[in-house]
Amino acid sequence: MIVFKGSGGIRSGWRYAGFMLLTIVLVFLLQGFGGEALATILHLKPDTLDAQHELLGEIFIFIGVFIATAIAARLERRSILSYGLPASEAFRGKFWEGIAIGVVTAGLVAVAMYAMGGFVISGFALHGTDWIVTPLLWAAAMLLVGLAEESWFRGYPLHALARGIGFWPAAIISSLIFGALHLIKADENFIDIFNIIAHRHAQRRGASGRNAPGSNLSRAAVGQRRSTGYRSQLFHASSDALDARVYSLSLSRKGERSNVRIPNIAALALVAVFALTGAANDAVRGDRAEGWLQQSRSPVIARNGMVATSQPLAAQAGLRILMQGGNAVDAAVATAAALNVTEPMNVGIGGDLFAIIYVAKEHAVHVLDASGIAPSGATLAHMRDLGYAYDPAHWGPGSGMPSGGILDVTVPGAAWGWDEMVRRYGTMKFARVLAPAIDYAQNGYPVSERIAHDWVLPAALPLRGCCTKLDPDSVSTWYIDGKAPQEGEIFRNPELARALTLLGKNGRDGFYKGKIARAIIAKSRALGGTMTLSDLAAYHGVWRQPARTMYHGYDVLELPPPSQGFATNEALNILQQCVPAVGGGQTLAALGPANALYWHLLVEAKKLAYADAYRYDADPDVEQVPLSRLLSNSYAASLCSKIDAAHASDTGSPGQPSGAGDTIVLSTADRWGNMVSLVNSNYSGFGSGITVPRYGFILHNRGGLFTLDPKSPNAIAPGKRPFNTLCAGFVFHNGKPYTTIGLMGGDMQAQGHEQVVVDLLDLGANIQQAGDMARFRHDQVSNTLMLESPLDDLLGAKLSAMGHHIKATNRAPMGGYQAIMVLPNGAYAGGSDFGKDGEVVGW
Repeated sequence: MIVFKGSGGIRSGWRYAGFMLLTIVLVFLLQGFGGEALATILHLKPDTLDAQHELLGEIFIFIGVFIATAIAARLERRSILSYGLPASEAFRGKFWEGIAIGVVTAGLVAVAMYAMGGFVISGFALHGTDWIVTPLLWAAAMLLVGLAEESWFRGYPLHALARGIGFWPAAIISSLIFGALHLIKADENFIDIFNIIAHRHAQRRGASGRNAPGSNLSRAAVGQRRSTGYRSQLFHASSDALDARVYSLSLSRKGERSNVRIPNIAALALVAVFALTGAANDAVRGDRAEGWLQQSRSPVIARNGMVATSQPLAAQAGLRILMQGGNAVDAAVATAAALNVTEPMNVGIGGDLFAIIYVAKEHAVHVLDASGIAPSGATLAHMRDLGYAYDPAHWGPGSGMPSGGILDVTVPGAAWGWDEMVRRYGTMKFARVLAPAIDYAQNGYPVSERIAHDWVLPAALPLRGCCTKLDPDSVSTWYIDGKAPQEGEIFRNPELARALTLLGKNGRDGFYKGKIARAIIAKSRALGGTMTLSDLAAYHGVWRQPARTMYHGYDVLELPPPSQGFATNEALNILQQCVPAVGGGQTLAALGPANALYWHLLVEAKKLAYADAYRYDADPDVEQVPLSRLLSNSYAASLCSKIDAAHASDTGSPGQPSGAGDTIVLSTADRWGNMVSLVNSNYSGFGSGITVPRYGFILHNRGGLFTLDPKSPNAIAPGKRPFNTLCAGFVFHNGKPYTTIGLMGGDMQAQGHEQVVVDLLDLGANIQQAGDMARFRHDQVSNTLMLESPLDDLLGAKLSAMGHHIKATNRAPMGGYQAIMVLPNGAYAGGSDFGKDGEVVGW
């Protein structure tokens, strides 16, 4: 027992620690629940961040100190922080004595913490050591408060010093508890889990209404590291998992009404379990009981219909349409529209779209190109006048173009594409198809983990020398109180709900004519853009023929120009023609993914195919693209001499990586055998960075893939479609659908499709394994080969010795995979990338 003397006699230091523990418990409870309740009542942003950076958290820290102090002072008739010293005679025995002492104590804690924290915490937090400094500051603050109160109540400075020093052991004990909780981020986990539970009520409201519910795999096919959170986690946690178990708060913002319910016992128990799980990142991943042990999960199998995409609520929106009688086309558009709301950085009505549609009753494939067209003023001369010019160091698509802003904006095609798909091949009214997305936009949804990680607005201003500043309309639309929404936080976009409602009511004319069109042009003109109302009114997409390749007896269909998708076909042709000759008579299946030569051949085939894509790909309605020659077997055979089995090839003068690009892919299938492989995109995350006010959608920046090289077939010009990274794939066998292929991520797409087809057809992977297996990403301009880190651990040194410029990475640059396969009995099996938030759903 620690004891020390003072003017009040012998007192136990452990009782100080007991009172401080009470204070800490109250702080956590009040910060977790009190902040949420107050935010709901006052329509404020919920507090989910560290208490030292959020006003509500700070308020409740000191409320916790005040309550603990007041209780103790009232019971003991003395100050908790100068325990053993009788309180002022003026206060003794009166009801408000504890209140007064509590106010003084809390105020002194605030002053002491901030006086020292301002000098110390800011310096240590940058180095990740704030968890050490915080408890020390807490203890030091208590020491100063002890000194101050001793002097305040007794006027004995020497006694105050003795009492304050005597308080130090108890302060250290309590601060160690505080530090331990801070270290494992119990406060953040407690509040985050509370938020997840709380936000489920918003979705439960719709339960009765509009929201109703391989054979040759080796150890090289390794489990991968995610780009966020616990790196071995299989999938992002879905807030739907709590749907049937808990009730809580439906939080609101912007003055909207909210509904409040008290969490039930199960919810509170779950909070308690998860409050102390900050150390979970130290865990190791377990193995499956069968098959490939590192597979993230089993394929989802269903008979009547299926949706696969990168966000669970959007997948559920598509499934809802299927269950209500819609077909695969209706479900695809409903899913894409819901993704516009729930994954808004990557997709929207202000972007572009491609789709491969299989219509079962026709036994036919239809390919839709709804990509953007350059506005009437987009000329090389105009770009030169604004200071933009071709950059030989970046000789790929996009050379000389700004990274974002209004000059990258082409006439959007997605809204036309959605309407065209439903009109021609759908079975439902357009407004009904868009209803789930409108509901999410109007009433809100909890932001999921990976999407929260990607929620970063790009700079979009000024016109010249772009881009250094954010668009104010984008900040007000996509951020909450100036900050990106956090995981689990409810996000609403009523302005986007308005735009989708007009689109559903009036079809494509609701976007390309009328109020939305005028808003687009007003925004463009204000920023110096050249788009006109006539450009919008004249827009239309094109129905095209797919690019085709026969690979090992399977018909591989990809998007034709202006998509880079045909590079997948060419790469597969090269592999089929050249692997036996260059690989010493072996096949890719015989080599297997534990062999460096296997990966070397895949990369070299990709380089040759992308060289042709960069040389020839352009708008086929404006330029001649020699697609037939590029996809012939004889041409592929002629390229075999360019592959050296022992050495990596050069791709040209090394320059800056092309880098940018993100999107969504989705696949749908229905009970009648119809299937859709769709890709829909803003190009970069949040596209151009420019938002159309009053209608809540981003304008894409696909025009950023034009080049300012006047000799290129992809040079910018009015009315022209740019080189496009978007890919949607389909594989047929014996004239019947075998599987869709979807893998997003800028120039990762065509090379990602190449790898997935090899996984399926050479290695015998199932539909989920094909997405889980390690991938590479090769940048053509810089000639850099990125490998997922487990693959780099296994073969990086050998590939580097062959001359490849290796960079280890996690899954983020490798895109997100979504696909649906048709089983021999007619049922569907689906796979979804563990690096995204999505899932496969079926019925």
